[in-house]
Parts: sequence; structure tokens; C-alpha cells
Amino acid sequence: GVGGICLHWQGGIVVSGRDLSHVKDGNSRVIFSREDVEPIEGLAVGGFNDIGSDPKGRIFAGAQRMKSNGDYGKGDIVLVTGEHAGVSLFHGAVPNGNAVAPDGSVLYQTDSAGRRLLVFDLDGSKRPEVSRTISTASLPGSPDGIAVDENGVIWIAFHGSDSVASISPRGDVLERIALPTPTPTS
Repeated sequence: GVGGICLHWQGGIVVSGRDLSHVKDGNSRVIFSREDVEPIEGLAVGGFNDIGSDPKGRIFAGAQRMKSNGDYGKGDIVLVTGEHAGVSLFHGAVPNGNAVAPDGSVLYQTDSAGRRLLVFDLDGSKRPEVSRTISTASLPGSPDGIAVDENGVIWIAFHGSDSVASISPRGDVLERIALPTPTPTS
């Protein structure tokens, strides 16, 4: 299955699943695989969920790690730095949706198990790092897929609830919209 899609800086798209593949003009090539993620004993990389890119063309991917019993373990937010090269920016989340603010200054990454957003500073002069978190614990369900609108408002689908919600960049809940399904994901 496909976990996410984003544009590639050389044209075409990047899709995530068991690996990250660049698809262009009918051709597909793997640019980053599960084996390219730094190993952690007892946690296998099952694949990649949502992905996104910033205005500089950098690709950010949520690497889902699995325990030997099949349960989710703590995963990674990976910055792909080249073909089959990347660096873990954060370990300890169940990564899901990611989206960049309209001005390109921050990346919002959902941590479904932690019921929070990780906010990465995208200042080009340094490696992206978590500058703060935004809790979503006051809302039912687990944060999943997200998008940021042209005004910088963060929209989150809450899996295990029947809603999506909008949140300000400061973390204030602005609106909650009920949906006719208990499992919105994106």
C-alpha cells in the first residue's frame, strides 16, 4: 500500500510504502529503503507511512517500526539526504501525517501514539530539529493525516474518532467537524 505521495524536485512523484520510490515518465526506482534506516535492536522497519517535502525539496518520511509480535514500536522521522542515504531526526514516535507551513518555516509531524504534533524548525542553516510540541490530547482519537491551509491553520484527521479538527500554529483548537466515519485517516 501507498502511505504517502509528494513531488520530487527533478519531476515526477515520490511514493512511500515498503520503500520510497521515485516515479517519473513511467519509470520507477527505489531511492530509500527500509534497510537504509539505522537499525535498532528489537524493532524492524515495516515501511514508510506519510511523507512530505519542504520548499527546498527535502523529503521527510515517517519510518514505522514494528515489534516482533507485530505491534507498533517507536518509529523515526527520517530526512532523506540522498539516494539510499538519510538521517533520523527523531526517534520515539508513531509517525503519521506531515505537512509544511505555508512560509516553509516549520514541518508539523503527527505522533499518533503520543497524541501530539512534533514541530520541526526548517531553518536551512542547520539540521531540522523539534523546536516544540503541540498536544492533541484534548481531542478524541489519535492524530493521523494532516494538511496546512494557506492561512497556516493545521487540519488533522483523528483516527478512532468521528472527526477532523483545525488547530492554530500555537496549538489552539479552532474547530472540530464531525464525520460519518469513526476512522478518518487523511
